Amino acid sequence: SRQKGRLRGANVLDVGYVAEEIVRETQRFFEDEELRSTARSDKNPYGIGDAGVKVAKVLSEVSLDQRLLRKGMTLLGEARDGWYR
Repeated sequence: SRQKGRLRGANVLDVGYVAEEIVRETQRFFEDEELRSTARSDKNPYGIGDAGVKVAKVLSEVSLDQRLLRKGMTLLGEARDGWYR
């Protein structure tokens, strides 16, 4: 139920929380050639696999100064007498 409605590939199997069920479905993946073939040929729903490189590039270009480290208020409103409304 935790994964319900989430984006996922064909290699994801839905199982309950019982160890035997997890083992059974894992074993099915190794034994069922049609399931493996579907998983192999399915389009990756998360992109082309270069997210780590892209994230590292962005992080290498970010200035590590107080603007990044200091939390700022993002809500709309007003500060009055030390209170935010």
